[in-house]
Amino acid sequence: MNRHRLLSTLLAFAVVGLGEGASKRDSPLPVEDKDYWMKEMAEDIRRTQARQPNVKRAKNVLLFLGDGMGLPAIVATRIYKGQLQGRPGEETVLRFEEFPSTGLVKVC
Repeated sequence: MNRHRLLSTLLAFAVVGLGEGASKRDSPLPVEDKDYWMKEMAEDIRRTQARQPNVKRAKNVLLFLGDGMGLPAIVATRIYKGQLQGRPGEETVLRFEEFPSTGLVKVC
């Protein structure tokens, strides 16, 4: 049963993560260059802080509920997607990770 659940989770990630096409970070990245990664993260922080919050009342809400999609499954999917594109994989960003608002809830 656990194997079936794992395969279902990976299939769901393949549909969501790979079906959308290539991510905006398609070029091979310099893995060992510390300054590159510092600049990359500083730019991500700047973009996030510059985003204006939407204070309007929501008309339609889409809720993606990934049952069984824990952090290890997300990381494995990210690496797998990157490797399919001929890159190491760890730096790959899945499409849903680029949504402006996301959350993670863990229920025991």
